[in-house]
Amino acid sequence: MLWQDPFELTRSDRAAGRISTITWNTRRGIYESEELAHERTPSLGTFTLSVVAFTAIWSLCELPLEVLSSRTPLESAACIAGKLIWLCLTLCALSGSRAAKAAFVFCCGVSTFSIATGLAAEQQFFAVGFCLLAVECALKAAAFILIVWPAVRRVVQ
Repeated sequence: MLWQDPFELTRSDRAAGRISTITWNTRRGIYESEELAHERTPSLGTFTLSVVAFTAIWSLCELPLEVLSSRTPLESAACIAGKLIWLCLTLCALSGSRAAKAAFVFCCGVSTFSIATGLAAEQQFFAVGFCLLAVECALKAAAFILIVWPAVRRVVQ
């Protein structure tokens, strides 16, 4: 048999009761099924999108201070390259790519822990730097929680 009817059910489907109702839609002129399409990756909410976007904006606001405090041109270039990579990752995460969201969440988590460990020392020596890093740490922690929390709730339920 060269051609197989796509609507024909196999014996195992019939035995398991997986019979999908397929009907002809005369208005559209197509067959329709009651089966649900595969779930897409859930999109981020408006507040989450705002927090994620604000992490990118904040990192761009910090860039001039980081470049000015760099001791060598190579350090300045590394700061600029790092910010460009962060900006690209943020834009990809905002576009809805599942892999980019995972990478963004990983970078937020790692960055939050690394910043938080140095906040006490920063407060003693450079108060302005402490304020900038505290805001960055809070934004990245919020982005991490806002993206990870719905996924955790779906898994637990």
